[in-house]
Amino acid sequence: MTLMTSPRGPVGPVGLLVLLGLTSTCAFSPPPRQSSPCQRRKFDLRLSDIIEAESIIGQTATTTTQRPDVTQPLSPLTFAGQVERALLSKFEEDKIERVIASWRLLEKDYDHREFVGPQQSPPILDSEESRCWQHAPSFVPGLKALQWWDNVDDIGWAQSLKNSFEDIRDEFVEMMENPKRLQSEGNNIWAGALSTDAESYGEGWKTLVLLNRGQWDETNAKLFPRTSKAIQK
Repeated sequence: MTLMTSPRGPVGPVGLLVLLGLTSTCAFSPPPRQSSPCQRRKFDLRLSDIIEAESIIGQTATTTTQRPDVTQPLSPLTFAGQVERALLSKFEEDKIERVIASWRLLEKDYDHREFVGPQQSPPILDSEESRCWQHAPSFVPGLKALQWWDNVDDIGWAQSLKNSFEDIRDEFVEMMENPKRLQSEGNNIWAGALSTDAESYGEGWKTLVLLNRGQWDETNAKLFPRTSKAIQK
């Protein structure tokens, strides 16, 4: 989970966007919310579903990349193949099918680019004018590319964040009223993009990391105990 500030001023009532803890590999370039909503339909896919591209993107979507075959195991003589074998020895294959598919695509240098406008509600059909494209250098088949996650009821683990909204908001406001403490006691406060993927947030965005890829920043978590507790529920 990352707290973020916008270069254009306040985001919402407290100048805060809470980036919920899916560190997705699907960088997304959304259109303005008012003029062109870009929300993708739900998918529940297994490895058998993702072998054929049509079963993923549907008849009306446009993809500019040819997806390589992911049905064959990687060579055990390679590092990637050894990682794959280690994963399969630890987890049941039917529970990590998308992970394995993503790992094989990454090993094959697959760079996914897809126009997801036709899958929105209402559909967006103009791929030339719309910015409703999904670009994923590290692609996990089946993950939704939504511009706005308005309905957190679709995300079970997000319920505690929704229920703790007031605590999260109040804690953030309190800390922002004491910026000297935040700077002196925090870690990498309002840092810029640490990777090229993070640059997709937009120019000038700053972050304060609490939880990143399953690893807690203990220093920052202590500064936001109520928010951290809501994440852990």
